[in-house]
Amino acid sequence: MNRRQSSDTSPTGRHEPRLGNVDQLGVPEGPVPITSPPRRSGPPPARRPLTFWLLWLLILGMTVATVWCYQDQLRALIPSTTLNQVLNRGDQALQAGHLDGHDGSSARELYEAARALAPDNDRAMQGLRQVASAELDASRQALAAGRLDEAEQALAVARELNGGGVIIEQLQRDINARRSAGDQLERWVQQAQAALAAGHLDGDGGAGPLYRQMLTMNPDNPVAQHGLDQVASAMTAQARQAIAAHDLAAAADWVSRLVALNPDYAELPVLKGELVDQQQAAAQQLQADLDKAGQALRDGRISGASPDTAQAGYQAALVLDPQNAQAKAGLAQVAAALIMQADAALEAGDSRQARALLDQAAPLAPDSPELNTVRAQLQDDGRGDKAAVAVPPPVAASAALPAARIRAPTPTQAVAELSPAQQAQVAQWLQQAGTAAAAGQIMLPPGASAYDLYRQVLATDPHNAAAQAGLQGLPAAARQALVVAMGSGQLGQAEGLLASLGQLQPGDASLGVMREQLANAWIDQAIQQLDAGDKPGCAQALHHARQLSPRNPRLPGLYAHLNAAR
Repeated sequence: MNRRQSSDTSPTGRHEPRLGNVDQLGVPEGPVPITSPPRRSGPPPARRPLTFWLLWLLILGMTVATVWCYQDQLRALIPSTTLNQVLNRGDQALQAGHLDGHDGSSARELYEAARALAPDNDRAMQGLRQVASAELDASRQALAAGRLDEAEQALAVARELNGGGVIIEQLQRDINARRSAGDQLERWVQQAQAALAAGHLDGDGGAGPLYRQMLTMNPDNPVAQHGLDQVASAMTAQARQAIAAHDLAAAADWVSRLVALNPDYAELPVLKGELVDQQQAAAQQLQADLDKAGQALRDGRISGASPDTAQAGYQAALVLDPQNAQAKAGLAQVAAALIMQADAALEAGDSRQARALLDQAAPLAPDSPELNTVRAQLQDDGRGDKAAVAVPPPVAASAALPAARIRAPTPTQAVAELSPAQQAQVAQWLQQAGTAAAAGQIMLPPGASAYDLYRQVLATDPHNAAAQAGLQGLPAAARQALVVAMGSGQLGQAEGLLASLGQLQPGDASLGVMREQLANAWIDQAIQQLDAGDKPGCAQALHHARQLSPRNPRLPGLYAHLNAAR
């Protein structure tokens, strides 16, 4: 450093300003020396090439273009406090089942608000899809529960969010079908209520079947359930009224109809128990009446005002069981005994007593040929001189009809000869009667049975030997037809033949054996039907067996099995 410089420098190293040499102000200074910077050793630095700057410029342009194209996605990466809060609230509403509404707190509203903030936000769009799916599930559940308006409202929301589709259209068709069914249900309700009010409980157009149809369409329909209970209650009342009136057949019919309509009815077991108790009591009373009547018949107490007569006992049995074959056969025996007494009175010349006895027998056996024969003799016997003649011998002692004696006309009773047309008609009737007897048509059908045809012959020709012999042979024909019917399993026909045989031979001791055999055949058939699951058929077969043999030891066990199967 030169002295000039050092003199301008303060002790602190600071350069102080100076004016220079005042004495030299007028003298121009010399040229300022130019000093060049020191040269660096080595080669000069190289310049960067142009391609370098172009590369950086290309990278910068690509970066700007990428940011511009993906600005929405990049914007989504930037945390947004408001958007996240809305989405979180939408998730919470979705989990809580608050799918749609108008207060801004439903899942749909919140997700739509999030889309308003970020139109392409994946989370918001996924949330709306979940809302649509939940609305579809809600629509299905409401449809299953029968809440059709709620189902359609939920489906409308799902359609707005999803824009339709196969699933939505199918669900709409299901809702429309249910609405149509609802209209049908309403019509059925009105019809069922009207039928119930009219007392039409079951059968075609009855209240019970209508309510059953409603439950088939909608098992949880409370109106149908309540209506069916009302029908069951009315049927129970009818059954109990029949029990109180001792009409057990009608009571059993009501119970069977109730079982078919509503087997789960709460009072049904109690009602069945009441019916069984009454049936057992009635069966005991029935047997007591039959035993009492039979003893009266054996003792000769046939009829009269006393309640201890055979006629009174059998009629009391028919009140308990109108179809009881034993009681009917007993009354036929009573009628036969009265006819025999009338014939004896006529033989003794007491026409008034004979007429009174025939009047008592007529209601018991209105179609009895013996009754008509004695009544005709009573009308023709004006003078009372009667002469008995021999009748054609019966086919067998056990097969003979317990009939009154057949009389020949007195000398004053001329018998008109038959015309050729009448003879031809009689011959035709005899042929038809023989054919009917061979076919087992002993007493039925009316007018075409062997019995009725022989009676027609005797009405035209009272002393026709062939007709008399045919009538005497009907019991044997009935027995043979009965055996054939039982062997072929035609038990209904066999029961009719047994009843016919009881009318033809009311006092035959073998009738009881045949009755027990037929009852056991019905029981065997009932067992087969129960094993096959035919409970109504089993009950019907047991009913026939009980009519024939109320005390059959096989009946209680089978009735217990049948009730357990129900």
